[in-house]
Amino acid sequence: MKNVQKKQIVIIVVSFLVVFLLPSCSSTGQMIAMPTIFLKTELPVSTNTPQPTAAPTETPETMPALTSWNEIPIPPDAISGRDAFGEYKFITSSPARIITAFYKQEMAKLGWEIRGDMMASTSSDLVFIKENTYVFFLIKAEDDKNAVYIHFVQN
Repeated sequence: MKNVQKKQIVIIVVSFLVVFLLPSCSSTGQMIAMPTIFLKTELPVSTNTPQPTAAPTETPETMPALTSWNEIPIPPDAISGRDAFGEYKFITSSPARIITAFYKQEMAKLGWEIRGDMMASTSSDLVFIKENTYVFFLIKAEDDKNAVYIHFVQN
């Protein structure tokens, strides 16, 4: 009987460490998926299951494009935009070469230097630096338009 009790205590202690201490030791600050523990019950449990509606509600994924984002100009022909997770994405019908030319000209006016040594081999990737801040542009074809992703990195 004592061995069974010891095993139960070990399981409880290990479970505590995994559930409560391990996530706080994460150096990346990311959440760690933990297993869900289900308890068996004889009592019925009420659940709140949403009922379908006659007309689905629509949530727009994007909003009208901004004229600038964090002091970075957005081309005037940008159709829609979205700010999420420290990145801005907009859609435009302009070809990649026009978008690239726009940013080379506009970023230079704002004091940003282009970093050709950090760009990919394609002309659809741009990197600029100003003081200790980098801004990355990725131009990616989506359907018959181009999506432009803008991302900052503080050095």
